Amino acid sequence: MISIEEINENTFEVKISDSGETVHKVTVTNEDSLELTENKLSKEELLRLSFKFLLTKEPKELILPRFNIMIIANYFPDYKNWLKSKI
Repeated sequence: MISIEEINENTFEVKISDSGETVHKVTVTNEDSLELTENKLSKEELLRLSFKFLLTKEPKELILPRFNIMIIANYFPDYKNWLKSKI
């Protein structure tokens, strides 16, 4: 289960719970949202999709504890195309 809580306008706490829990602080700016989704999704929806993507690539324990959402494409070049296919 993925739960998302807004800490402030650009920072979110994402908890992933199944057998155990991990907590991640993720920054998503308005510019990031525009570039990734053309503002077709809320930041929360963007985060939920992004974590679903990440969980297909690695276990939750390997996801960075703190990062800006744009760094995902540095690790996984197919991220942006995958995301656009889901919008």
